Amino acid sequence: MGFKGNRGPLLILIFAIIIIVSIAAAASSGGGQSHSNPEGVITVTVQGDIGVYTVTIKNLNTGKTMILPFTDLPCVFNATLSEGEVSLRVNVTPLDGYAWNYWKINQYPWFADDNPFTITVSEDLTLNGQTIAR
Repeated sequence: MGFKGNRGPLLILIFAIIIIVSIAAAASSGGGQSHSNPEGVITVTVQGDIGVYTVTIKNLNTGKTMILPFTDLPCVFNATLSEGEVSLRVNVTPLDGYAWNYWKINQYPWFADDNPFTITVSEDLTLNGQTIAR
């Protein structure tokens, strides 16, 4: 004798599995939405160590300056490229009792101890200002 009886619960279970798999696939792919920047725009992330008082960022392409207190870090912003790149000058003012140490960078030159530090980039950038207790 073959399978007989009510197939309703089996069909509901199969339908539920299809819905769950579809939702999981959409969530893992970002729902089909693109999170990349428009062409000619990069994302800059600036972070700071505990001894950072302020970070000053000047976009040398536009002349605009931002002064960020430690409480606003990390800060993420977009920068528009000019002729395929953007030049930024960043400067840390340490808290009393701390001294400047170095910049940790997510791309070449990887580290820099200059303060202020100027970098020209054409892709997303992360800078992390590091201080040291005196």
